[in-house]
Amino acid sequence: FGRDLVFKSHTRIEIAPKGVIVGSTLIHRCIDTPQWADIQIQDAESSISLSLLQPMEAVACCIRMNWACLLVGPSSSGKSTLLKTLADACNVHIETLAMSSSTDVTELIGCFEQTDSMSGAKDILKILSHIHNRACIQCRIDADLLRSINRHYWNV
Repeated sequence: FGRDLVFKSHTRIEIAPKGVIVGSTLIHRCIDTPQWADIQIQDAESSISLSLLQPMEAVACCIRMNWACLLVGPSSSGKSTLLKTLADACNVHIETLAMSSSTDVTELIGCFEQTDSMSGAKDILKILSHIHNRACIQCRIDADLLRSINRHYWNV
């Protein structure tokens, strides 16, 4: 089409004081955390395998967009190394879990008991209703006046 195409031979990683650029994706570094204050900023690509840079860019993009990222591959294929390298570059602590095909979902997320998320609000409304009714009884408010107040404030 009359234009020369430029192909990148590989994705690059640049580590700067405030961010990490992997390919075309920028993610911020944690520089305010005291435990990382003494870590030296890397100026160029360190011992990162070129084969890990393209998947690292995909992971960085997921991190940037706050998406979950699932890495799947055979043992010793570089999944943990990729994540540890990216975490080190961003000055972030990372926890890793060794999993296998027999790993159960409950081992990852735990068991959750289903609850009514509105139960607290319902309890508060019951308490307020009780306080309201007791106040009206103690003050001997006329029933018509009470209905008028309820219609005006509560649309009841």
